[in-house]
Amino acid sequence: MVEQKAPYLYRKRGVYYLCHRLPEDLKEHYKQSKIAFSLRTKSSRVTKLKLLHYVLSWMKIGCPYGGVLKALA
Repeated sequence: MVEQKAPYLYRKRGVYYLCHRLPEDLKEHYKQSKIAFSLRTKSSRVTKLKLLHYVLSWMKIGCPYGGVLKALA
């Protein structure tokens, strides 16, 4: 069963996954319109830390993920 915690976060078989739409300028380079990958944890606390790490990394390279940061607060 898949449990959706937030628009960008879901849980499948107890493991958290991150899923986000690709920015428009990158869509032409990929077959899919979304990026999804496992955060490799079943802990909601560890999930928040990993999400924060990914979001801050993405923001360093110029990706706008402010909405995700607000949801983590």
